[in-house]
Amino acid sequence: MKRFLTVAVISALVLPAYAQSQGRRPGAWDSGKMFCALSHSLGKQGSAVFDLRLHSADGNRRPDSADLRAIAGAGGHVLHQFHVAVVRARLDTAALRALLNGQPPLVEVAYPVQDTGRFDVVTQIFFTRPTTVMDDSTLARLGATQPLPWRGRVKLATVADSMIPRIAALAGVSFVRAVSIPCLTWTATAAPKQP
Repeated sequence: MKRFLTVAVISALVLPAYAQSQGRRPGAWDSGKMFCALSHSLGKQGSAVFDLRLHSADGNRRPDSADLRAIAGAGGHVLHQFHVAVVRARLDTAALRALLNGQPPLVEVAYPVQDTGRFDVVTQIFFTRPTTVMDDSTLARLGATQPLPWRGRVKLATVADSMIPRIAALAGVSFVRAVSIPCLTWTATAAPKQP
């Protein structure tokens, strides 16, 4: 429960920073908008570009060929594979719904992208030790922006995708993953029959 609350609070703080880092302008999709399986605001819309946060549990993974086939099979066109569990794709809302509501769902959450020339992603950088001011300085030199520069073993930072391998190779870094946003989902089960 403590971890869920921590992730929920961090997510609430990071989402506005993510939207701002993507250079979104007001338009068809609002800044900071995110869609998950329960999103009722996903109306019929022509194709749009989304950053799709793939399910990856508590670790990191890179998008693989099965992910790309599933996105293409739903009618999406992959534009970029990030070095974390994120794929940028052009797709319509019907395809997005299929990816969010699949069994099992491939996509945990989707963010509309308006500035398709930027490849920034909000990450969690896990260290093997408590972080230092020197770590903050190193991350800043690599272009990372941190909404909350606190001490601990995990740093939240928006980074260019091209920098993720360099950050992952830094001394003291155990791994880097895309920020996981909790979306409530449920599984329908049949109620037991009464005698």
